[in-house]
Amino acid sequence: MKRFALFATLLAAGQSARGQTFPIDVAGVKIGVTGFIQVDATLLDQSAEDELNPATQQPLNTERIDVRRGHVRLDASKGIVGGAFEIDANTVHGSQVRIIAAEVSVDAGGKDPLQVPTLLLSLGLTRIPFGYETLQHDLLRPFLEQSNVNRAFFPGSYAPGLRARGAFRFLRYDVAVMSGQPIDAANFAAQAPTHSVDFIGRIGIETPLLPGLTFTAGVSGLDGRGFSPGTPSTKDQLVWRDENADGIVQLNEIQVVAGSPGVASGTFRHFAIGGDAHLAWKLPFGLLVAGGELIWAQNLDRALFVSDPINSGRDQRGNGYSVSGVLQDLPYGFAAGVRFDRYDPDADVSDANGGIRVPFDASVSTLAFMASVRLEGVVRLMIEYDRNHNAFGRGPNGEPASLAADSLTARAELAF
Repeated sequence: MKRFALFATLLAAGQSARGQTFPIDVAGVKIGVTGFIQVDATLLDQSAEDELNPATQQPLNTERIDVRRGHVRLDASKGIVGGAFEIDANTVHGSQVRIIAAEVSVDAGGKDPLQVPTLLLSLGLTRIPFGYETLQHDLLRPFLEQSNVNRAFFPGSYAPGLRARGAFRFLRYDVAVMSGQPIDAANFAAQAPTHSVDFIGRIGIETPLLPGLTFTAGVSGLDGRGFSPGTPSTKDQLVWRDENADGIVQLNEIQVVAGSPGVASGTFRHFAIGGDAHLAWKLPFGLLVAGGELIWAQNLDRALFVSDPINSGRDQRGNGYSVSGVLQDLPYGFAAGVRFDRYDPDADVSDANGGIRVPFDASVSTLAFMASVRLEGVVRLMIEYDRNHNAFGRGPNGEPASLAADSLTARAELAF
């Protein structure tokens, strides 16, 4: 179990395992192969329908068994130079195989492969250095998925860029210049539709406060430009509506639908500021990890409610937070936790009510309850109930009301 925990810890810190997990020496090059599989069974989803999405023609049924992630990672190093290549196979949107990480690294400081280096430079498809959850490896995440705000702002957690990270005593830093969209973005995933780059990073601390009590905190920031693809122009059209159903074209049944001018592609500024803090307290019966994360952003949603201020004519201010508490390392490998997260994609959105525009709460929130157990140190069985709240529906009085969307999911995970 220690072997896999060490591997996941090094990955979460942004350091290549550098052949230390499964050491193979080929002509002086250290090679390591690792991976994991996560299979989900959605036992209940109140939003599931035996129907197709009319826009994408994809099934709306989510009560099914999915290969959520199947990762195989290759790490190689020789001296101070290293590299990593990781692929993901899943069936979330049909069977697909894709590159999730690929980077070349230079360790410019630090000789101990079991410690975070003083300076590690990486170029390629690398993890986005923002906040707490985005940097957390999937094997270390106690809950099934990230909170809503992280999945909206940093979908997939990886993007192309040049990254520098490391540690000095209790200080931690992780900064990058990133070109292009995250790998799970709704549009142009892992591509760069504009030459503009994002400057992004996190500065933090990790220090013991008392014996058995460790404090971790950080502040994060992002500044850059997003891309609006624009819209093509349309021509005027003649439309016939057979209002009397006689099958004969009459002048009063012919209407002219006016065309519209196209909107050129353009860029817009997006930015984010975040803070996170967590306490890890070693108790006689286990480890308690509690804390939270808060993010403010503008025009940064790239997955859930995609921001496009050029098309909408105004900026989209979003914010979100998550708080959680997890008991882990309990006897027999048990763990349990609870997390609440809330994401408001547009603080300025309004809705029509009685002929006037009134403020509208477009936020979504999730209260998650998780329990898990580890077997043989490499297998983790998890179950999670998500109490989801949204304002996607209408009540009998016409007011916004939450659509039923609670879910119960079981997961089997194997690390190798």
